[in-house]
Amino acid sequence: MGELQEFVMLSILSGGNRTWAGMIQKDLKESLGRSVTRGVLYVTVNRLIDKGFVISEKGEPESVRGGRSKVFFSVTQEGREALTTNKKLRESYYSSIQGI
Repeated sequence: MGELQEFVMLSILSGGNRTWAGMIQKDLKESLGRSVTRGVLYVTVNRLIDKGFVISEKGEPESVRGGRSKVFFSVTQEGREALTTNKKLRESYYSSIQGI
């Protein structure tokens, strides 16, 4: 899993595991100082969906948004396990290097 994929999944989880694209973009900007375009975000999320790490669900249409529905994203159990594995690998690798 790539770094951006990992950060997107962590952002989804930090948003209560039911997060939409705008919230993810805002969180990545505030937490990491990293701007991600909507296009890059959707490509990343679609790759996570293809891997089975994230699922999407359409919400109810909102009158404020002209009747459009938000798409909500959630991390699956498989995604959580991948994050845990990634975290353990990073920690193990970092601890094996002297001076860090």
